Amino acid sequence: MIKRFTILFCFISFFTLPSVLAQKIRYKDIKNNYPNKEYRINIDNPKYSPAVAGICSYIFPGAGHLYVGEPLRGAYFLGGEFVASGIVITGLVMSMCVVWIKHSFPYISSTN
Repeated sequence: MIKRFTILFCFISFFTLPSVLAQKIRYKDIKNNYPNKEYRINIDNPKYSPAVAGICSYIFPGAGHLYVGEPLRGAYFLGGEFVASGIVITGLVMSMCVVWIKHSFPYISSTN
């Protein structure tokens, strides 16, 4: 097991270390070229409340996006939630079926 991790570490290091060491551009050299003002959005009079959008999304996934006027993004989040919930419920049902079969039919699962 340790041998596998050592090989994996060496493999990853072989490809990542040269690129890290070969960089000539440093952050301290270019940080003044990109002011923070360009990346921040200043909202003086918000049309929608972020708190209300967060509460809506907490209660019903995607509802916060519907609240702020992005129905397609809200539908994507809602669809993703349905898919994730379906996978979890399917896994739970399958594991309960396996447990039920093992307890109901002990002679099937015996290895004698």
